[in-house]
Amino acid sequence: MFGRGVEFLPKTEPKRSDVKIKAPVGTNLEASDQFVKVVEKIAAEYPDIEYIIANTGESGQSDEIGTHYSLVKLDYVDIQTAAAFI
Repeated sequence: MFGRGVEFLPKTEPKRSDVKIKAPVGTNLEASDQFVKVVEKIAAEYPDIEYIIANTGESGQSDEIGTHYSLVKLDYVDIQTAAAFI
């Protein structure tokens, strides 16, 4: 079906990942923040994640604003620096 050399997932390291959280409508900020804290805690266990940036109450999309939306951005260490962890 596809020709040779087609690659859907290239062998490159991402610089950033986004974790979008959508709780049920009506979820308050405190409850949404608890979901964010779970993601932050798990992400903090990985040494190749350099920064964790969280927004509670919005997902980064202009039409996804509300107390039930959250966004956690994970910035990875530089690939050269990450090699030191191996």
